[in-house]
Parts: sequence; C-alpha cells; structure tokens
Amino acid sequence: MHPSIPQLTIRVPTSSGSPTAPLAAIISAGGPPDDPLTAYTGVARKALIPLLGRPMVLYVAQALAESARVAHLIIVGLEPEEGPAFPLPVTYLPDRGSLLDNLLAGVAVLQRLYPGAERVLFAAADIPLITGEIVRETVDLSLASGADACYTIVPRPVMERRFPDARRSYVRLREGEFAGGDLHLFNPAILHRRPALLQALMGARKSVLRQARIIGLGVLIRYLFRRLSLPEGERRARQILGGLPVRFLVSRHAELAMDVDKPHQLDLVRAELARQRSA
Repeated sequence: MHPSIPQLTIRVPTSSGSPTAPLAAIISAGGPPDDPLTAYTGVARKALIPLLGRPMVLYVAQALAESARVAHLIIVGLEPEEGPAFPLPVTYLPDRGSLLDNLLAGVAVLQRLYPGAERVLFAAADIPLITGEIVRETVDLSLASGADACYTIVPRPVMERRFPDARRSYVRLREGEFAGGDLHLFNPAILHRRPALLQALMGARKSVLRQARIIGLGVLIRYLFRRLSLPEGERRARQILGGLPVRFLVSRHAELAMDVDKPHQLDLVRAELARQRSA
C-alpha cells in the first residue's frame, strides 16, 4: 500500500448535476494463465506486456491520473514487486480468480480506506489507448446521470471508423450495434445485490445470448428479433439490482472498447501508439 493515502470525497452529483471528485479506481490486472497473449509475447501477465517500452497497465494508470478525477488506484492481479512506478498511490491485491471476486476484493479495500464512498471507477488494464480527457468525460457524464451504475458502450460505426481492423464483437439492439467498453462507474453496493446472478452474468459477458438466457426468456426473444432497446435493458437491469438505476452510457470514444484480447489487437495498438509518438 502507498504510505500516503489521500482523503477522498466521493459523493453522488449535486442537484445541478455537477460531479464531485476525485475517486478511487479499481484496475483489473489479472487474467487466466492460458491467455493467448502469453504465448504470443512470452510475458506471463497480460497487464505487463510492453508497449513501446512501457507496461500496458501503466498507460491506463497514466490516463486515470491525467483525468484529475482519480486519486487512488486499487490494482487487482499484480504484486507490489511486479508493478511499475505508478503516478498515483496504489493498493495491490492478488488475483481472486474471477472478475466478480476481484471486484468484491477491490470494493472491500475501498470501503475500508474510504468508508461511505458511494462511487468507484472500474477500469480494465488492457485499454491502453484511453486518455485523461476520455476518462474525465466518462466520469463526469456518469456522475451527472445520477445512476448507480453506468456501463459504457460504443456504437459500431464509431469503432469501425477509428479501428477498422479491430474485429470486435457487437450486441445488436433496436438502436444499432454496440461494443462494450471497459471503463465503468458504479455504486459499490451493487455488488452485494444478487451476487449469484451477477457472477453468472459476468461469466457470460462474452456472449449476449447466454446473458439473455440468464436474464429471462422475454429478453432473449426480443434480442433475437432485434426488438430489445437500450431503455428496456436499463429497466431490466434495474429490476435485477433491486431498484438501483442503471444507465448505458453511449460513448463517442472508440478507445474505451479497444481492449487487447488477441494478438492482432495487440499489434494494432502497438502500431497506433507508434503512430501517435511519431506524430
């Protein structure tokens, strides 16, 4: 743990909608031992894969720091001796084996360090193209919505204009097709609402059909016939979470969904970072 832990004021927005910050952020830096990028790069931990000489997770941490919305990192999946020099105070936690267990462990630390914190930011370690401006806008819009959870999604045209060779997967809804982002703001109390259901949904997060089956037959049917809308999805999520409001935050930033899962995506991101450096 960093020896100097800042005192955070983390509240929901005021009635005017202006956000209050800074926040703590949980960075998910764990991963399965059989990750396809391990064999491709020879690096055991995906978060530490070098990009132009810097580990991937450091790009994410730098964007969080530059946003002026984050004051403390809780990194799940790395040991202190593995981590680079981060730009913010850090608390390290070992990988718990699943995304939900990692989030629960991170939230437990959050609530111990900052009792009463009503919001926490979640970021994956494999979105190295995000910037401080993108983080700041995402946090501010999420807080201004007043929702207890904001899940970022990116329209397919936005993704394919920015990264035409990314070959991402998309969810087809009435409003169009969307890729899931990897930066989300939520009320930590959500994780204690129906944990078995949340575990099942997170386990099925790569398959919309599996998620729809878990949520219900009606949702599945509407999805198959492209009749499921974003407001319907929000209403169903609110029911599942016992009335806590959920919003799908449609973002204009493709970088939020440009996560590095496969070798060709790693090559794409390295090329993009090299282009940015030369520019």
